[in-house]
Amino acid sequence: MNRQLRATLSLRTVLVLFVTAITMTPIFGIGFLLIRTAIIRFELWQLLWLVAWAIFSVIYGLIAANALLKPLFTLRDELSSLANRKERLASLEIDAGSEHPAEIRTVRLAFAELLEALRDENQKRGAFMATLVHDLKTPIIAANHALSAIEHNDTISKEERVSLVRSIQLENETLLALVQKMVDANRFERNDVELNLEPMALEGIAEAVIKRLASQAKERGIAVHLEGAGSALVARKELERALQNLVDNAIRYAQSEVKIIVANGQLTVTDDGAGLPASLTQLSKPFNSERVSMAGREFTSGTGGLGLFIVSRIAELHGGQLEQNPTLTGASLTIRLQPAKTV
Repeated sequence: MNRQLRATLSLRTVLVLFVTAITMTPIFGIGFLLIRTAIIRFELWQLLWLVAWAIFSVIYGLIAANALLKPLFTLRDELSSLANRKERLASLEIDAGSEHPAEIRTVRLAFAELLEALRDENQKRGAFMATLVHDLKTPIIAANHALSAIEHNDTISKEERVSLVRSIQLENETLLALVQKMVDANRFERNDVELNLEPMALEGIAEAVIKRLASQAKERGIAVHLEGAGSALVARKELERALQNLVDNAIRYAQSEVKIIVANGQLTVTDDGAGLPASLTQLSKPFNSERVSMAGREFTSGTGGLGLFIVSRIAELHGGQLEQNPTLTGASLTIRLQPAKTV
């Protein structure tokens, strides 16, 4: 039976033909041999008997095929039902079916895992849309209010006008930072990202991040200190981005002080704020749809896990990981890297 013919036949038909063939072949073989050797002569009743046996073989094949394929037909009907239902994706489920053979259970489990993955992607999409609707809209509205005040109020002083312009700049910076986080999260969520790692002094990377965030720290009255020295195998641009995310969060929620502690193969950022409101695993989910509170403020849906997810993925791409350190107060996170023997 060639491939094209097999492709046009159903699995049930193939099984029926197979069962019929293996039951009829011995009969035809023995009959042909007996007639060929003249042990018996061919008569009409023999032909009728062969026809009856063929019909019995087909019926037996149908019974065997239906019995063997029943779990598969059940799975087919359940999947067709899922495809035709109008409920939300979150309500679609398929059980493992413990009463079915091991092979069918394996297929059922694979479909169940696929539905779970689809639900997870659907949740991320919902959180992503919430980010677009809420988080991107908020700074745009605030900037428009400031622009409207400048446009329609001719009595405001120069100082007030400068303050309004500065608020517009801050809102635009917030908007750009969020867009950049979303772009980074989308990039680092893929599994095909590769980094070119080189031995490098970590304190230089920390100093660059501190310099970049100096105005933000000064505005909030937060002192940022750098301690220690060390090296690691790093991709400088990506590691700076990861460290900047940690330090930016630390400055945002610290009470008075942020420390960057450098050692061989690791960077630790600590602050004296309220600490993390949930586990690192929960907080580092990209486009986290759960709302969490920190330092009296609540993360908006979709943005809570972007920064920590980016840091975690960059650490993994460096062959390391992001860890949460136990502290009595504040938060302490460490980016573990591959130590460099030489710098």
